[in-house]
Amino acid sequence: MTKHPRSLAFPAAIVTLALVLGCRPAAGQHAPCDRVATTSIAFGRTAGNLKPEGFLLRADGTLVRDDSSATLLAKVGKAEVRRLARRGWTGPFVKLRPAPTRPTRIPDAARDFVELRSACGTKHVEYVMGAGPPAFRELYDVLASLASTPPPD
Repeated sequence: MTKHPRSLAFPAAIVTLALVLGCRPAAGQHAPCDRVATTSIAFGRTAGNLKPEGFLLRADGTLVRDDSSATLLAKVGKAEVRRLARRGWTGPFVKLRPAPTRPTRIPDAARDFVELRSACGTKHVEYVMGAGPPAFRELYDVLASLASTPPPD
């Protein structure tokens, strides 16, 4: 006894539907985002009477000036970039208050900043130059030391 081709279409449609629905996240869920692996870190000094100075440590380990020149300053290992990103996203830094959106008490004071830029979101924190809690200062100081290393050959 031969099966009619039409009778095979319905089971095939059910199997296809089950595969498609099984591969998609449930309603209200999104595919997970790897916050650490996709993070670039911008840091430097802004505002005040000083010339703004910014740097960008890209996820691939290149450290460049964060301006139109994008001058290569150093090459950092990907493992170090991920370690710094993990420190920012999972340590006390992520709990710090975000940078103010309006002028501060002393608008002419230069401010140090660190901004974690990930495919999953951003975190921008800034404090008056030389000030801020240890969670900010320690991360900023490590990043600033990378910017003061001699450029690669």
